[in-house]
Amino acid sequence: MSIKYPAFYFLILLGSGCSDNSLSVETREEAITCLDCLRYRVGRSFSISSGADSHIPDAPTSAIRVGGQIRAYNAGGHKTVVMSASRVDNLSFNVAQQQTAIVAGPAGNFDEGGVWITSAEYDQTSGKVRAWYHAERNNTLPNTSHWSMAYAESWDLGQTFSRVPSADNRVLTAPGADPPPPGAGTGEGNGSVIRWGDKYLMYFTHNPADPYDNTTRLAQSNIASGGERWTWSKYLSNGDGIISSADFASDALGGLSTMLQYPGPVSRDTLLLGSFAGSYWGSTSGSPYVNLLVTDVWTTGWPKGVKLSYSADTINFTAMPQPLLVSDGMEYARAPSDPPPATAFIDYASIVAPTGGSAWEKSFHMFYEWIPTFTKFDRYLERRLVQVSRNASGISPQVDVALTRYYSPTFSDHWVTTAPPRQAGAQYDFEKDIGYVLTSPQPGTVRLTDCYAPGWHDHYVGPGDLSQSPCGTTDQVLGTIGWAWTTPAVNRKPIYRCFSATLLDHVIAETATCDNRPGYSLEWGAPMGYINRADKTLLTRFYSSARTDTWVLTQETHENGAGHPYSYLPSDYAFDKDLGFLFSPSEPQPAGTVAIHSCYYPDDHFLYPYNCAGLTDLGLIGYIYDASAAQPPGTKKLYRCYNVAQANHTVSDDPFCESATPYEFVLGYTEL
Repeated sequence: MSIKYPAFYFLILLGSGCSDNSLSVETREEAITCLDCLRYRVGRSFSISSGADSHIPDAPTSAIRVGGQIRAYNAGGHKTVVMSASRVDNLSFNVAQQQTAIVAGPAGNFDEGGVWITSAEYDQTSGKVRAWYHAERNNTLPNTSHWSMAYAESWDLGQTFSRVPSADNRVLTAPGADPPPPGAGTGEGNGSVIRWGDKYLMYFTHNPADPYDNTTRLAQSNIASGGERWTWSKYLSNGDGIISSADFASDALGGLSTMLQYPGPVSRDTLLLGSFAGSYWGSTSGSPYVNLLVTDVWTTGWPKGVKLSYSADTINFTAMPQPLLVSDGMEYARAPSDPPPATAFIDYASIVAPTGGSAWEKSFHMFYEWIPTFTKFDRYLERRLVQVSRNASGISPQVDVALTRYYSPTFSDHWVTTAPPRQAGAQYDFEKDIGYVLTSPQPGTVRLTDCYAPGWHDHYVGPGDLSQSPCGTTDQVLGTIGWAWTTPAVNRKPIYRCFSATLLDHVIAETATCDNRPGYSLEWGAPMGYINRADKTLLTRFYSSARTDTWVLTQETHENGAGHPYSYLPSDYAFDKDLGFLFSPSEPQPAGTVAIHSCYYPDDHFLYPYNCAGLTDLGLIGYIYDASAAQPPGTKKLYRCYNVAQANHTVSDDPFCESATPYEFVLGYTEL
C-alpha cells in the first residue's frame, strides 16, 4: 500500500478446525482459566516470497480452506494474488504458482489505486467465496490515498473475484467529502471480517490526514445478509458503558464511529485482528476472545515488536507483556530520497491457522513482511510456526523465539540468529535450532545483538546493550536477536561463542569444546549466556486422502527433518489436528516418559513406544508420559487406533478414535 506510515491492518482468525468454512464456530474441549498461563514458542522463519518472485508483499496474508486446498491471499503493487497448496507450510508466492485474484479498478474509481483482500469466507451451501477488500484512490504519493472497504465474490473456489454490485461495491466509507481534497491521506479501511454469534464484525482503521493518529474502529453486519453493501453499521458508543445494538446505529457508509480501547500507546501499525472460538481459548465458561496482533515499533523503550492482545467484549483489549517477535523500531523508507533503514523492519504481521482458516487451538502460522537491514525495497514474505501450550498457573515471560544456526558454504560463515538469514550473494542453509531466547528484557538477562563484519563475511553474536558496543566500533549492527539468561536453571542450556582464526568465522556452540569443531577455540572461557531448551514439541496429525494414510509427527521433526527421512511431508498430506505436546527428541529424556517412534509398514505410518518392533523405524519423534503410570495433571490420554477398512493407523485423544472405532492401546499422556 502506498502509505509511508502503515496503519491498522487486520485478518480473520475465527474458523472451523477441519471443515472448509473458515469462519464457522468450533467447540473446543479444554477451557483455559487464565491468559497468562499460555506459553508462546515462536519457530524459525521460512521465506514465502521475495522480490525475485515478482511479488512484493504489501499487506497482511489471509487464507481459507476450500475444496481440500488452502487459498492464501496477499497483495502487492495494486492487486491481490492467490496461492494454493495442500498445507499452509507448502505455500509459496513465486511466479510459477501464484495467480491474480483481483486487480485495481479503472481510473477515477474508488479502488483505482489498488485492491487488497483482507478477509474471505467459503459458503459451502452456495459454493461462493465472499471477500472483503481494502481499496485505495489517488495513492501515487505517500500519505495521499483515500481508503474504503468493498465486497467481492468468487464462483471458482476463491481463485478469481468479481465486484458485487459492479456499479459501487463499497461497504464502508469515512465521513466527509468523497473523494476528498487531493494531497491528503484520508478515509477508512484495512478492515478484517470475523464471525461473532449471528454477526459479522469488521475491525477497520480510521485514516485521518495525520498519519500518526490512526485508530481502530468497529462495524457489524448480520450474517444472514451476507455482509454485502448497505448491510453494515458502525460502532458509535452512546456513553453508557454497555455494548448493545443501540451502539450500532451509525451507517457504515459515511457514518461516525468510536475508537476502540487498547492499553498503552496506540500504535500506528496495528496489523491483524481476528477471533478464535470455543472453550479452549475462551474463558472458563467457554466464551471466545477476539484477538488483536499489533506491530508496535513506536513504544519508548522495550518491548517493541509484534504483540498479541485479547478482548472478551470485542471493544476493550488487554495486551500480552512480551512481543512474539522483537523489533528495533525502525520505519522503512518509501521515498527515493529516504536513506535505507539502519536495522531490519517487520510489518504486515498476520495469523493463519494450520487448517487455512483461523480457528487455532495449539498452533498457528504467523506471516509477516521482513525488510533486511540497509535495504529499502528488498522485501520478503516470511512464515513462522507458533506453538501455544498452557501452564497450570501464570508464567512470565510467556514468549520465546528459536535461536537458529545457519551456514553459508560460499563464505564459510555461520550465522546464528532469530532473524531470517537473507543476504544478497549467499545462500545460508539451516543447520540447527539451538534453543530459544526471550523477546523482551527480564531481570537477570543479557541482550544479544546480530553483528556482521563485512570484510570477513562473518556474522556473530554480540552480548550487551548498544551502549556497550556489542559489535565493536566498526562492524554492522543488524538488529536485536533477543535476550539470554545470565544464570543456569532447569530447562536452560549454556551457549558459547567460538572462533576460527583460519576461516575468520564465529559460531555459537553448545559446549565449552566448541562442539568439537576442528580449528575453533572458545572465547572468554565461559558461557555468554543461557537460553531455554526445546523442552516441548507439538504432536500433529496429517492425513493423505490419496493414500488413505495418517502420518503423526511432532512439529520439530516435520519442520526440521530431525531423525526423519523427509525435511517436509509430501505435499498430499494435509494438516488434520494438533494432539498435544511431547517432550523434545533433541533434549535428554525426562523421567517417567517413554520414547515414541515414527514407524512405517507399506502404505501405513504409525507410532509405537520404545521402537518399531522390527518394522521400518523412521526415527524418534519425542517422549510421552508413560501410560502405565498415574496420569499427571494437565495431560490427556492419547490412543493408537486402527481403521480396518482403510488399513490405516492413526492417533487420537478420543477413545472411540473419532469414528466409533475402539482404540488399540493407550500410547501415553500428552501435555495440553
